[in-house]
Amino acid sequence: MEQPLDAAVARCLLAAARRRDPLTYTDLAEQVGSHPRSLRGVLGRIQGHCRDADCPDLTALVVSKTTGLPGGMFFLPWLPQAADPASRRRFWESMCARVYAFGWAEVAPRLGLVTPSAAAPDGDAPPPLLAVLGHPVAHSLSPVMHEAGFAARGRRGRYIACDVTVAGLPAAVAGLAALGFLGCNLTVSLKEAGCALATHRSPEAARTGAANTLAFRAGGEVYADTTDGRGLLRSLAEAAGWEARGRRVVLLGAGGAARGVAAALLAAGAALVTVANRTPERAGRLATDIGGAIRGIGLLPEPLAVALSGADLLVNCTTVGMHGRGMALPVETLAALPRGAVVCDIVYAPEETPLLAAARAGGWTVVGGLGMLAWQAALAWEVWFGETGPAQTFALAARRALP
Repeated sequence: MEQPLDAAVARCLLAAARRRDPLTYTDLAEQVGSHPRSLRGVLGRIQGHCRDADCPDLTALVVSKTTGLPGGMFFLPWLPQAADPASRRRFWESMCARVYAFGWAEVAPRLGLVTPSAAAPDGDAPPPLLAVLGHPVAHSLSPVMHEAGFAARGRRGRYIACDVTVAGLPAAVAGLAALGFLGCNLTVSLKEAGCALATHRSPEAARTGAANTLAFRAGGEVYADTTDGRGLLRSLAEAAGWEARGRRVVLLGAGGAARGVAAALLAAGAALVTVANRTPERAGRLATDIGGAIRGIGLLPEPLAVALSGADLLVNCTTVGMHGRGMALPVETLAALPRGAVVCDIVYAPEETPLLAAARAGGWTVVGGLGMLAWQAALAWEVWFGETGPAQTFALAARRALP
């Protein structure tokens, strides 16, 4: 791509992919200073580059303002799979998941695309302000992690923890935005309420109805995303070489974290996700809301044991086990899980929860919540700064801060 307009459009699309944020033709034209009609040829060339290199198609990010779907040019090569609006939306969501997960920083130069570099901090600009909101929130390691990340990357940002209830969340979000905060994270109790407050949502947040990351943008826009699920997948791959495609998974809990994890697993190709919750109706609502190969069940021993007997992964998405209190499920029920499966707990304090200790003693591969915590923070930086945060720095800082 030698034309300046091609390069400018490519930069915008790559930045949108990092933010997990589709663009309309009008928005894109305004950003590159061009008429929307002149973009079609540019997008066609970008589409050709992506197809030739067997990469996910960046042009999927350019959508209609009325339908939220890409134009006909994008769907043309896949018309058999995109014959009606419902199948088009499913196909587009699948393509977007590939676009967002793809390592564009490595492949962009080879494609002739210009990778957007992270903006260098302006010495005269105020440092970016960020926060984590929750109730309780004193246990959060996010301030320690992000402050360490700022130091490692040479940023002058500040990150604080604020105790906020669901009832106080609207006022807190409005206050942070008014004070010039760049965004915030949300802990377990606020993820669904925070997503509902947003004026714009990533496809994943819209599908799950839960968000752990908010960004405050120009014009009063509150953008919501969830990095929980993608963070867990990165942690599982890093710690255990575990990949979701074709696998069967059991999740314990049906809250905001479970929603993000379930959606990410399905987007990554999991064959079946079973959500087990103390209140079966809530698990059923989660399954209905997200759709696809997902089902909800209660925590009764027999159906849970049957689900575990065919599972490749068990994930505790509840707070049971935090500070070493309680076991997410009885040892006798855990025994139904095949020995080749992986047991994961998203609780990170303590680093080895009672569930993980029992699983390790029983011979299962275990993955703690610290890796997920570090990766969801690293991916939140993509929403705020357009670059992936230093996950290893985050993990090291969090481990040092654990009691």
